[in-house]
Amino acid sequence: MCGILHVAGQAPRAIFTVPEDGRYYLLMFGHGTSTIYYRVDLRTWNVTPGQAAQDHRDIVLASSSDGGATWTPKVRVNDDPPWFDNALPDVAVDNQGRVHVGWYDRRDVPDCGEVVNTYWSYSDDGAGSFHPSQRLSNEATDLRTLTDYRWSVGDHLAVRNLGGRIGVLWTNWRTGSPVYGSDVYGVMITPDTIATGIAVPRLAAEALVTGVRIQWTVRDASGIAGFRVHRAEAGSEQYVSVMEALIPAHGEGEYFTDDLGTEAGRSYRYRLEVVKWDGSSSWEGPVEVRVPEAIPRLQWRRTVPNPSDGSVSCELEIPSAGEVRVQVLDIAGRVVAVLHNGMANGGRTSWVWTGRDRHGEPTPGGVYLVRAEWGARQVTSRVVRLN
Repeated sequence: MCGILHVAGQAPRAIFTVPEDGRYYLLMFGHGTSTIYYRVDLRTWNVTPGQAAQDHRDIVLASSSDGGATWTPKVRVNDDPPWFDNALPDVAVDNQGRVHVGWYDRRDVPDCGEVVNTYWSYSDDGAGSFHPSQRLSNEATDLRTLTDYRWSVGDHLAVRNLGGRIGVLWTNWRTGSPVYGSDVYGVMITPDTIATGIAVPRLAAEALVTGVRIQWTVRDASGIAGFRVHRAEAGSEQYVSVMEALIPAHGEGEYFTDDLGTEAGRSYRYRLEVVKWDGSSSWEGPVEVRVPEAIPRLQWRRTVPNPSDGSVSCELEIPSAGEVRVQVLDIAGRVVAVLHNGMANGGRTSWVWTGRDRHGEPTPGGVYLVRAEWGARQVTSRVVRLN
């Protein structure tokens, strides 16, 4: 959904997006004694094919080689999923013509969390495209500790060409006074585009139906013997290892492990121990994740928009993995379209009905049924299609 906040004659409109339908609260402040009223308009946000930004939180870059007379098309810099805030970007060009961008990023905590890390990416084709982004900060800023600076994402961030190398500088708030608890951190991007001192640039945790998957990226595996993942209850610092054996390092690339010892409906924090060959350890994280409540039965969560004169998003909750068939039927029970027929993971999954039949033709207005079958169970949702 997209929201447009109108302030009566006082300021330009503010446009924002929310991840899905539901109840949201806007925290607004006023100054002085004048009377100000607000109006919020909500509408569905549709990303058109080929559009650079997925929502207003994304960072896009355009360049001009003729003094601003013409500009290149916008290119999306960050590569995280929609709904996560990316803020305060800065850009610099190194001696080889590579374009470097750094920014504050909230992708490492689900539900648009208040934990901020510093990310960086670069382009070696004149900002025509960007390489996968990498996390530079070893420790995130937890904005929930900044009671006097609500929703701040840091004072400053700078990206500079320093004698052929690119320096990225950012602030990190420490627990305590925001005035005296902040530090400045930085890394140097060498000419071969490697950030020094960041062996593990990404750590993430994702809730599964049966537990939590912890994923991390290794960019420099030299000197690393293996990894251990440690878990704590949310709000606690009492971490325990989730495995007995060391996960051996096998070089650069992506790693993951599943923690099956979690309970539905509870939140956890994870830290990654990077074990070196010399016996020492370094630590990444924490990252926090909430394990959703167990899905007791097959059920439709929502079909939106409804009524609709276009596409309809059909979101289904599946107790566990299995064969699933999702069909659109007319009111007489005839099959109009097949949205899915095959294996599906347990959890929350969605499909889109474009409003067309199996032959690609638009369907007439009327009432339709979206039926899901999982094993011997089936559920049906009613959809009204407008002319």
